[in-house]
Amino acid sequence: MHIIDDGVGMPERVRRIFNEPSMPIDSKNSGLGLTIVKEMVALINAHITISSNEPLGTRIEIRLSNL
Repeated sequence: MHIIDDGVGMPERVRRIFNEPSMPIDSKNSGLGLTIVKEMVALINAHITISSNEPLGTRIEIRLSNL
C-alpha cells in the first residue's frame, strides 16, 4: 500500500524520524503522528519507506509481511 501527495514535500528533520531511534517531540510540527505510525508498523512486523522531494511531494509506502 502506498500514499502519494503532490504537496511541498517532507522536511529532512521529519524524515529523520524513520532513521533515528528517538527524536525529541517539541512542537505540533515535530512528526509525532509519524512516530506513532512508525511504532505501529513495527508492531505488526511491517516495513515503512518514505521518499520525499521538496517541493514536489512525498510517497509513503507500507509493506506488510506475508500472513
